[in-house]
Amino acid sequence: MMNLDKKLLKKIEREKKKREKIAAIGKRGVEPNLKAISDALDEYYFLEKLKTYCAYLNYSNIMDPSTIPYKASGFSLINEIVLWVETNPITNPVIIFFNEIRKLYENAETPGDTQLKNFDALLKLIKNYIGNLSTDDGEELLSLLVNFCIRNMNENKKGFLSRHFLTTNELLNFRHKDNPTSNIQLPASVFKNMIVTAFIIKDKLNFSDIKTVGLTSDSRSGFANVYEWVEKFIEFYGKKIDKKAFRSHYPYCYALLEFNRGNLLKAYRMLYDYQTGVRGVFMSMNIKILFLKIIFEINLEKPIVLENDDIEIEKVLEALRGLIRDNISRKKQLSYQLRFYSDFAVLYRKLYRLYNKYPFVNKKDINQFKREKNQLLAEIDKTGYSYKSWFIEKLMSIK
Repeated sequence: MMNLDKKLLKKIEREKKKREKIAAIGKRGVEPNLKAISDALDEYYFLEKLKTYCAYLNYSNIMDPSTIPYKASGFSLINEIVLWVETNPITNPVIIFFNEIRKLYENAETPGDTQLKNFDALLKLIKNYIGNLSTDDGEELLSLLVNFCIRNMNENKKGFLSRHFLTTNELLNFRHKDNPTSNIQLPASVFKNMIVTAFIIKDKLNFSDIKTVGLTSDSRSGFANVYEWVEKFIEFYGKKIDKKAFRSHYPYCYALLEFNRGNLLKAYRMLYDYQTGVRGVFMSMNIKILFLKIIFEINLEKPIVLENDDIEIEKVLEALRGLIRDNISRKKQLSYQLRFYSDFAVLYRKLYRLYNKYPFVNKKDINQFKREKNQLLAEIDKTGYSYKSWFIEKLMSIK
């Protein structure tokens, strides 16, 4: 399907040719409909201007503003275009979509419930019209909505995690709708994030209702649970990520699946050989975090496994802290992402030390233990990160 901007350019050319034809005939009494040419030019200009402005709003939210050498005020006539679009009847729905996305980004401080309703209404409109969109137009609109979710997730706003998952799923369905077995590559980060998010929101979604291009459930009634969906997702979309990224992302995601299933030893063995030489700073830290969770629980249930493999929790934790230190100074623009890892390392160290300090709580230490436990619980409770529930679960298991 042809991109809308190309369609509009053809429309401009058609109107110009009509005028040229009239001029060539030489009939002075025939009006060449200059208004039609003007309208076609406006439609094209408004669309391209709004698309470019939305792209700017997107980048200004994921990059350090000081690295962008211009501001919103530098987009000439954007205010006039917005005013015109909002006060005149628009027959082109794609212009409306981009204008609504503009409003979402510009009104980021809108109260939560209202913002979620606006997001849902726009996503519904786009989904209803998606069959009429070209691949580029559909991907651009859905990608802007996905990135809007990410922005709000980074600010710990409620409701956007599940919307990020569902919108990304829509994007995958749209991208692969014509040929699910095509060689269209999937960014490894998207592959990983879909799986991580699926486990975080597993109690909020009915996975039997999830339709994802390329995935077939074992039952006609849909996926039995999040574990079946994730396993099918890994097998199908794992083949669509970059070969170099595959070496780390595939075992990480499978280990995450087995960890969530409770198969600790299987998850442990999958990650055991991937502690060094992993491509990507954040992926290295993701693997360290998952490995630390796994060995923490194995240490409680079967510590002999770690002893036999010469795995020391303190050394693995220090390796994570070393990665964080190395990258804080080099990646200041991504400091909010590094905070995720550094906060995990701090809480993990305190939890691990509390376990070692009170392997058995006797009557003499009970009051001191309760104080330290409640203090750490209060600290964990302040975090808005996805690992919060795991820390609370492990802390409350200390008796």
